Amino acid sequence: MSDLLHSPVAVFHEKFLDQPDAPFLKHVESGKVLTYREAWQYSLKLNDLLEAFKIKPKARIVFAVRNHWFIYPLLSACAARRVTLVPLDPELHRDELSFILNDAAPSLIIHNAGAKLPPFAGRA
Repeated sequence: MSDLLHSPVAVFHEKFLDQPDAPFLKHVESGKVLTYREAWQYSLKLNDLLEAFKIKPKARIVFAVRNHWFIYPLLSACAARRVTLVPLDPELHRDELSFILNDAAPSLIIHNAGAKLPPFAGRA
């Protein structure tokens, strides 16, 4: 089977097994270097967190944090659970944010503590 037929999660896991201390990514803005081991560990913790929040397959999660390395392990955890990740720039105009949030109808929103997201239909 070619690598093109492997899921991104399977390829990520293979790299973790083969080269756990190799750099997975370097975040340009923060300078943080994340190894495959660290990224995989974050992915597993996030998978547990999604399960604790009872996030089911086909659900949507909004990640409203601008330019953060955390999106990569979160993307892996979402792919493993068959959850759609919706990256969202919290600095968009409020009308745009409101439209996207209403359209996505997320089961979970991850954002910075000071984020000021507009109200939308799915938010209690």
